[in-house]
Amino acid sequence: ADPDLGSAYGRFEMVDGQPHIYFNPDEPRLRQRLTIAHELGYYAMKHGNRFVDTVREFRVVQLDFVKNEANIFALELLMPGYAVDIMIQKRKIMTLDGLSDAFHVYSVAMNEKLKRMGWMK
Repeated sequence: ADPDLGSAYGRFEMVDGQPHIYFNPDEPRLRQRLTIAHELGYYAMKHGNRFVDTVREFRVVQLDFVKNEANIFALELLMPGYAVDIMIQKRKIMTLDGLSDAFHVYSVAMNEKLKRMGWMK
C-alpha cells in the first residue's frame, strides 16, 4: 500500500531494478485484487513504469493499448479461461453473480471476461 496514491487505485514502478506495485488500502478487497492484477500485468508485459491508475482511467475496456493489455492480463489472472469453462460446463454455475462470487471479482469484470470468451454478448 502507498499513502501517496490519494484516490487512485494503484501504480506500478521499478525501483532500483525491483518491481513495486502500490494499491489503495481504502478500496474494497475486490478492487484491490483487480488493481494488483492489473499493475502486475504492466510488469509481466514489460511495459515499464505506469504511474497512478485513477478511477477515471481504470476501466475494463480501454482505448489505451497498454492499459487494455494490463486489463486483459488481470482478467485472465483472476479468471482463467479454462476455470471459467469448468465452472459453467461442469459445475453448472450459470449466473453472473454466481460466477463473480466463485472468482471473487466484480460482476462487471466477470461480464467482460464472459464476453471475451464468447459466453455472453
